[in-house]
Amino acid sequence: MTPQPALNVRSRQPQTTQRRALLLALWLGAFVPLSAGAQDPLPSRTASQAAAEPDFLPVEQAFRVESGWLDPHRLALRFQIVPGYYLYRDRITLRWQEKGAASSRPGGTSASTAAARSTASERQVALELPVGDTKEDPYFGPQAVFHQPVEALATVKRPAGLGADAALVLTWQGCAEAGLCYPPQHRILNLPE
Repeated sequence: MTPQPALNVRSRQPQTTQRRALLLALWLGAFVPLSAGAQDPLPSRTASQAAAEPDFLPVEQAFRVESGWLDPHRLALRFQIVPGYYLYRDRITLRWQEKGAASSRPGGTSASTAAARSTASERQVALELPVGDTKEDPYFGPQAVFHQPVEALATVKRPAGLGADAALVLTWQGCAEAGLCYPPQHRILNLPE
């Protein structure tokens, strides 16, 4: 009987390791175009379609907001609106907000949320705004909007019981006529000294 050659496991190990490394490199290579930001090999739109799509301005360029105190209790606001964009009249609000208020955080407790609702009318600051234009919104029906620069006035009085760290927060929301609506924007306003 002829002796069988001994199986040399060590001689196969480099081949197995090389195969695994090669398979790993091929597998990882499949993801390189995605992470490197390579272009889609099957573009979903043509160059003419891309050129026809509007470029939307950043929200702070589409709607510039200026504020100034006329006296310690009278605030003037001015919204500059770029042509092709509009602001919703009813989404322009001014209110007092305490730092860390539960009503401003998702998941606030029901007791604190109820307390915040009961004082919401006291914390809301009335704004004097023009009527605006009527726009038929496909989701909300007729809405008052502003296409041109608009000014608002507010008489601001600090509600009793409001903490010293409370802030005056201006909120607004607008859209582009081409179909993009921005999320509500919030700005903390400086208080008069």
